[in-house]
Amino acid sequence: MISYIAGIENWQKLDISVLENMDQTLLVYDGEGTLCAGVHGIINRIDIPLEKVPDHVRKAFISAEDARFYEHGGVDIRRIFGALWADVRSGRIKEGASTITQQLIKLTHLSPEKTISRKLQEALLALKLEKMYTKDEILEMYLNCVYFGHGAYGVEAASMVYFGKSASELTLDEGAMLAGVLKSPSNYAPHIDPEAAVNRRNLVLSLMVRYGHITAAEEEEAAKKPLALAPEAETLPSQGYFVNYAVEEACGILNMDRDEIMTSGFRIYTTMDSRIQRLAEEAASDGSLFPENAADGTKVQGAIVVLD
Repeated sequence: MISYIAGIENWQKLDISVLENMDQTLLVYDGEGTLCAGVHGIINRIDIPLEKVPDHVRKAFISAEDARFYEHGGVDIRRIFGALWADVRSGRIKEGASTITQQLIKLTHLSPEKTISRKLQEALLALKLEKMYTKDEILEMYLNCVYFGHGAYGVEAASMVYFGKSASELTLDEGAMLAGVLKSPSNYAPHIDPEAAVNRRNLVLSLMVRYGHITAAEEEEAAKKPLALAPEAETLPSQGYFVNYAVEEACGILNMDRDEIMTSGFRIYTTMDSRIQRLAEEAASDGSLFPENAADGTKVQGAIVVLD
């Protein structure tokens, strides 16, 4: 008993800084204020305030992950007993019972090991977290934290990666698809298995009907929608001579190294004309105008000056 109590004393403490200071993608805007590049390291995360996430997108995640999110205090006792009963009937661990709050704690504070000690720590920290933040604040942190595959962390980065637009523009079917990806990004990411992604999306839509968030007619309409994915898995380029120059300039001005600024979440606003920049890069990459090497083997370099 004494050793067990000592073990509790060594349990993970709630660290607010981990929740409020997550790495974020550096964003670069052109002269018109249009987002033209995202520069990041291993983690591609772009925070979005909860009020900018459409209600149907929030409800999709709640339906898929924690239907009683706004009713429990961080740990859902009813769900725990329901999961235990399902496990007993199936003779194996079939259902999880972690709430959104517990998942947030697991993602930011604890290891993925499946032990009684870790689950108890998860529950204890979830209860503490619920006393410090509102439900909406917890949901916002969760939506900005979870992993969606293809290096995208958070619903905003995932929306950019899969649909090429902000999460604020997601339709019902798109929001349901992203909510469905969370269960297993390696299996349900639409670029990996479109059919599985659609089936999972439709399951989330049916859950939204069950919990009263949408009507059966809305479910039927959304379930008919084909996947309309961005043409590439990464829709925000992280390279480009102009962007690299802007990042290097920012590093010098802010006295930060590239790794620091790539995870800062800063916004860099430039004077770049995206149309002219694109035309210039296309011309420079034209082998008939700029051959890769000169006749004597000298590597060809070029520069373009545009006068207005």
